[in-house]
This record gives sequence, structure tokens and C-alpha cells, in this order.
Amino acid sequence: MLNLASRGAVMNSTAVSGRNTPAVTVPMVSLEGLFERENIAHCDYLKMDCEGGEYAILLTASDATLQRIDRICMEYHETGLPHSHHDLRTRLERAGFRVVSQPNRADPGQGWLYAQRAEKEGAKP
Repeated sequence: MLNLASRGAVMNSTAVSGRNTPAVTVPMVSLEGLFERENIAHCDYLKMDCEGGEYAILLTASDATLQRIDRICMEYHETGLPHSHHDLRTRLERAGFRVVSQPNRADPGQGWLYAQRAEKEGAKP
């Protein structure tokens, strides 16, 4: 279900819903399913802005799927969610990434997370 925000399309979310928020059913695919469907064997740079959906995407991704990715740049959200960016950090570090996070000074409920394969240490995330 995609919960439709009253403040505009950029605030719609599969993760956060408000009381009496209208919602629509939309087709979804896992990261692994997307890579398979689009025949993506390797991803140099994955940019994510999923309005809270980042947890469902990355916490359920298999190690094999994450091994296909060299770098991840993403916005994370924490307000009203059962997870925090620390959960993402732990998952990605266990999958072999070096992770840096930066809170959003204007909104403490969100921030940015940068992950890079540890074996790519010489390059910037």
C-alpha cells in the first residue's frame, strides 16, 4: 500500500501512514527482483530516496544482492518507524560496506547514509 500524503506527492510512503490517510495498491518488487528483471549483475552506485521504505528494501536484501553493489547514497527516515539508521548501518557493515551517516540539521528524523564496499577504500563514497 502506498500511503498518500496530503502535503504532496514527494511525501507519499509505503512505510509511514497517518490516521485516515488515503492509500492505493501499487506493484512492488524487491531489490533482488529488480536486479534480476533488469539483468543487473553489478551496480556501481545505488541512490535511494524511498520515504521510509529503505528499511524494507535493505534489511531484507540478501547478501548476494548487496554484493552486487559498490556504493550506496541514500536519505534515511526515522520518524514513526520501528527502525533507525543504526539498523541500516549494521546490516550494510555486515555485508562488507564501510558506512558514514550524516543527520539532517533541519529535520532530526532524517539524514543521509553513504556506504561503500570496504575493499574500495581508496575511492570516496
